[in-house]
Amino acid sequence: MRAQAVIRLCLSSEKSSQILFCALKPETRTPPNSRSKVQIKMENNKIILIVEAIDTSALRAFINSYLRLIYLSKNIMHAIDVLSNAMEKS
Repeated sequence: MRAQAVIRLCLSSEKSSQILFCALKPETRTPPNSRSKVQIKMENNKIILIVEAIDTSALRAFINSYLRLIYLSKNIMHAIDVLSNAMEKS
């Protein structure tokens, strides 16, 4: 059985999309195993992930991994923004 998912992420700006795209792109080149693969695209301020896996368990594991990476990347971008703003006010 093959499983597939399409994840569309709409970010607040094209700059944020570009940063996240660049953070995720290396992960798409060498998948952690042969059970799943992903394609990544960027359209304006949207990132599109197309995930294919051999079964739903592999699909779920793969999506969870990518969601953790996305969450971490967004938190880092937010922390950088907060620090930049604080430094500009000083």
